[in-house]
Amino acid sequence: MKQVDIKISGKVQGVFFRAETRAKAHELGIKGWVKNTEDGGVEIMAQGEEAQLAEFLAWCGRGPEYSRVDKVEGSVKYFV
Repeated sequence: MKQVDIKISGKVQGVFFRAETRAKAHELGIKGWVKNTEDGGVEIMAQGEEAQLAEFLAWCGRGPEYSRVDKVEGSVKYFV
């Protein structure tokens, strides 16, 4: 299992980004949380298997319909 810590910037607040992120994570069987940051971005902690996290990260790079993702930064942690 892996954990990915993600920071996303762009037009990601006020466009249902958090709700859509939770729904996508649930659909993929990913556990974690998502929250708005003071600088107008979104922070995500996601745990799951590599294939599901790869699909989730690809989705985060696009975001939901009304968002605009300018930058995605992340770090990966491994669990046994």
